[in-house]
Amino acid sequence: NGLKIYQSLSLSDTLPYLFYDTIAVAGNLTIKAGTTIYMHAGAMLYVYGSFNAKGTADRPIIFRGDRTDMLFDSVPYRMASGQWNGIYLLHEGESTSPTYTMDYVEILSGSVGLYAYSTNKDQCPQLSLKNSRIHNHSIYGLILQNINAEVVSCEISNCASYCVYLAGGK
Repeated sequence: NGLKIYQSLSLSDTLPYLFYDTIAVAGNLTIKAGTTIYMHAGAMLYVYGSFNAKGTADRPIIFRGDRTDMLFDSVPYRMASGQWNGIYLLHEGESTSPTYTMDYVEILSGSVGLYAYSTNKDQCPQLSLKNSRIHNHSIYGLILQNINAEVVSCEISNCASYCVYLAGGK
């Protein structure tokens, strides 16, 4: 189920997006500064190409659950973890390794924040994660398997299992 996009995709900051189900992008995904993406329960994002999400300090890119009401009288739903499934950056086979660039990105209150995985241990994709926040996830915050990563000035916090899990890569 869900939506499969077999080409590259660019998301602008004109209006917020609401993902109700799985979105799979086979090409490259670019997200512009100031974009907000609301994720419905069970929604997830798969990217099989390169991923470029560059926000700014004044205009971050935000991934969060779509509930804007209150969990309790004094607790908004944005504080509840596990509202959506997560972001998955996947590289399979011997194809050219993608690059993943994320700057000023907030990934909030899902089951998994960011999961990047490659089956190719010899050509690991490159991840640059800077000035970002992965916060309040019901399972994992950041999982990197066979990924060469540079993570700078980031907060990865409040996860029920691992905040950070690394296996393979540099």
